[in-house]
Amino acid sequence: MRIYSIITSIALLLVLPGITSTALAQWPQTTDHNPWSVEIGGKFFDRPGTDLGLPLITNTQTLSPVFGSDEATDLGNTPAAEVKFNFKSKTGAQWEFRSIIANWEENTPTIFGPNLASPLFTGTGGTITQFDYSYDSDFYSVELMQRRSFLAPGFVAMFGPRVISSQNTVSHSTVAQFNPGGGIPPQSITIDSSTNAKNTLIGLQAGLEINRPISNGLYVSGFARAGGYFNPVKVSTIQSDSSTTIVDTSRFSTSSESFVGEAGGRIYMDLVPNVFSGYVGYEANWIDGYAAAPEQLFKSFSGDTSIETTNTIFFHGITFGVKYTY
Repeated sequence: MRIYSIITSIALLLVLPGITSTALAQWPQTTDHNPWSVEIGGKFFDRPGTDLGLPLITNTQTLSPVFGSDEATDLGNTPAAEVKFNFKSKTGAQWEFRSIIANWEENTPTIFGPNLASPLFTGTGGTITQFDYSYDSDFYSVELMQRRSFLAPGFVAMFGPRVISSQNTVSHSTVAQFNPGGGIPPQSITIDSSTNAKNTLIGLQAGLEINRPISNGLYVSGFARAGGYFNPVKVSTIQSDSSTTIVDTSRFSTSSESFVGEAGGRIYMDLVPNVFSGYVGYEANWIDGYAAAPEQLFKSFSGDTSIETTNTIFFHGITFGVKYTY
C-alpha cells in the first residue's frame, strides 16, 4: 500500500497544479530531453528485513528470543551507482540506456553461549559456545527503453527490455563444545553452512515520466516503472565441519514469474544553464517473485528442499547526481 501512496503523491504533486500553466510555455531546455544527455548518480538504499515472527535462536533458560527472522533478513543501508544515457537516433526516435549497481553486506555481531537453542544448530550434539551469521546480496540492472512524448510537454512514455541479476548468500558458523568423558579433554567442532540463491530476471517494462518546471533553471521529475519477468532461479547449499571437508552439497533450480516496480521523484537545478545540472530525490523499488536465501534457509528447517520463490523484497532511499546535456 505504501508504494501506491508514493505513486499517488507524485502524480498529485506533478499534475494537479495546472498542466497548461504559463510556466509550460517557458519550458527550460534541460527538461526537453536534448538529443544527448548523460546522468551519473549515486544512491543510498535501505533494504529492511521481513519480520516473520520466527525466533531463530532462543535462550533455553529465559525462553526469550536472542536472534530473529527480522534481524536475519535486514540488510541495512548501502551506496549504489547509476548511469543513464539519453539519446536520439537518426530517425528521431528517443532512447534511454540505464544501468544500476548495488551490493549489501551485513554481519551480525557474534552470539556467545551457552544456553542457546536453534534449528540452525542441527547436528552439533554439543554445547553451543559461539554463533556467527552474515547475509549479503547484490543487484545489477541493465535496461534499454524507447521514449515517446505525449499529451503535453514533459510527459514521456517508456517501454523496453530489462535484465536484473541478483545473488544473495546467507552464511553461518556454529562452534560447539563436546565433553567425551573418560579423561579425554573437551573437544571443539565448527560447522559452517552457506545458502546461495541467484535470481536472473529477464523481461519487459513500461513506464511514465513527468517533468514539470518550478522556475527558470529548476524543475521536478517524477517517474514510475513496472514490468513482468521470467526468473530462472538457482539455489545451492554447502555445509562443512572442522573434521571433514564438504559434507553436504545440494543444488536446485526452478523457474518463476516475477514483477518489478519502481517509483520516485527528483528535483533538478541548473548549474550551467542548458548544459550542466544537479539533482536530488527519492525512489522506491520492489521485486515480487524472488528467491531469498534466508527464507530458503528457514524453509529447510522442516526438511522441505523445494525453492521458495514467493518472497517480496523492498529497498528505497535518496538519490543524487549530475546531468550533462549536449
